[in-house]
Amino acid sequence: MIAGEIEELHTALEQAERARKAAEIELNEVADRISDLSTQNANLSSQKRQLESTATAMQADLDEAISELKNSEERAKKAGKMKTKREKILRRLQNNFDGFRSERDFYFSKYFEEPNHSFQKRFLAKDDSIEAHKDLTLEKSTIISFAISIADIRALRLE
Repeated sequence: MIAGEIEELHTALEQAERARKAAEIELNEVADRISDLSTQNANLSSQKRQLESTATAMQADLDEAISELKNSEERAKKAGKMKTKREKILRRLQNNFDGFRSERDFYFSKYFEEPNHSFQKRFLAKDDSIEAHKDLTLEKSTIISFAISIADIRALRLE
C-alpha cells in the first residue's frame, strides 16, 4: 500500500512537473506575445504622431492656399477696376485724339490747302517773317500736344 501510494505520488509529481513546464512554456510564449504587441503599439503610436503632424501641416497648407486664393480674388477685382478705369481713360484720350485730328485737319485745310489765304502770304512774305514764325510756333505746339496724346494712348495700350 505504501508502495502504491508512493507510486501515485510519484505519478502526481511527474504530472505536476509536466504541468509546470507547460505553464513555463506558455508563460514565455505570452511574454513574447506581450513584447511583440508592445513593439507594435509603440510603432502604431509613432505612426499616429506622424500622421497627426502631417495632417497639421496639410491643414496649414490648406489655410495658406485659401488665404492666397482670397488675395488673388482681391487682386483680380482690383485689376478689373483698374482695367475699367484705364478703358475710360483710353476712350477719353481717343476722343481727344479724334478732336485733335479733326482740329489738325481743319487747320491744315485752312492754312495750307486754300490757295490765297493770308497765312500763306504771311508765311511766304519775307518782310513779315516774325508773324509767320509766331503762327508756326502755334502750329508746333498744337502738333506737340497731339503727339503727347498719341504717346499716352500707346502707353495705355501697352499696359
